[in-house]
Amino acid sequence: YGRESVNTIKKTLNKEHLINSNIFIFNQGQANFIAESHAIAHNQIDCVILIANSLEGSKIINEIYKTNQHVAIYSHWSTIGGSFFETSKEALQNLDLRIFQTFSFLHNKNAVSTTLREAYLKKYAKTRDRRIVSENAVAQAYDAINLLAQAVKEANSTDGQKIKHALENLHGMQGAIKY
Repeated sequence: YGRESVNTIKKTLNKEHLINSNIFIFNQGQANFIAESHAIAHNQIDCVILIANSLEGSKIINEIYKTNQHVAIYSHWSTIGGSFFETSKEALQNLDLRIFQTFSFLHNKNAVSTTLREAYLKKYAKTRDRRIVSENAVAQAYDAINLLAQAVKEANSTDGQKIKHALENLHGMQGAIKY
């Protein structure tokens, strides 16, 4: 999804007549972000839109912090999953990181979301803070499995083509994220 997001960001920036001067593309599993961090500093970039999973996101954040840069970093929920906070603790205390969160269990009035949250915490929460590390991923996985189950039921078959057709023509379903 990262490279496709780059195309969308470019189109939006151009539409809004905003300067789009540098794009750095990296690969999932990349271990070193020194070159990207130095390029950000060298080009005097003051804002970074970060599209990364938590492992690479943590490494990028830490590398930007090591080079003592003062940039605003905007990212999405996937960046802060896993052990992101534990591995980026010092950097996060000194950087301006803002996360776009499109879903949260907190103050969610959707009955399916509330039920899912309580069931998840009952089964998996082992710490006192009873925190769900990646709320959006939990809800998306729950909804995806239920959409697939509903499609199998409506297709009355396990044939891939029939399930695909049923998925494309589902008759609505109450999900954790959307209904």
